[in-house]
Amino acid sequence: MPDYYKTIIKYILMIIIIFILFKYVLPVLMKFLGGLLAILVQVAMWGLIIFILYLLGNFIYQSYKNKD
Repeated sequence: MPDYYKTIIKYILMIIIIFILFKYVLPVLMKFLGGLLAILVQVAMWGLIIFILYLLGNFIYQSYKNKD
């Protein structure tokens, strides 16, 4: 097969691969990353809430301890 036909087939295959990538692979990847990001945000939120509750408890404890 001459180089001319190989080059044409290579470019057509590249177009098909790009089409499949953008049509099917990237949306699935974005959904997965979106779900992962949602989980990370939830973990960060609960971690910060627990940390702030710890600081509040420590503040109340220190205030109570200093009153005596």
